[in-house]
Amino acid sequence: MHETALVKDLVREINRLARHYGSSRVARAHVRLGLLAPVSEEALREQFRHAAAHTLAEGAKLVIEKDTDLKSTVSLGVLLKRIELSPERPAYPRLTGTSAGESDIEGAKDVSLSNTRGL
Repeated sequence: MHETALVKDLVREINRLARHYGSSRVARAHVRLGLLAPVSEEALREQFRHAAAHTLAEGAKLVIEKDTDLKSTVSLGVLLKRIELSPERPAYPRLTGTSAGESDIEGAKDVSLSNTRGL
């Protein structure tokens, strides 16, 4: 049951960020899965697919990085690292402070979170 709330919070934050940046669709969500998180990678993907239905995150690819550090601040949960927004206009400027690699989705806007929030 805790995993469902965790994933709903994740989807809620992804949608909030997408709306904030004026997008109507999320292409990818990059997360870090804690070593002791109460959800497996497979369950996270499945729960995400269900929670994202009928939202801006519907159909978004969930990119999961597994954290192996027991002392990590995210060891018990899931950390939203960044989202990539689908292009809706001809071109988006790259946001300052973004250290992520280039997106392979042409015109996608990459939103990196400098103040990452563990869920």
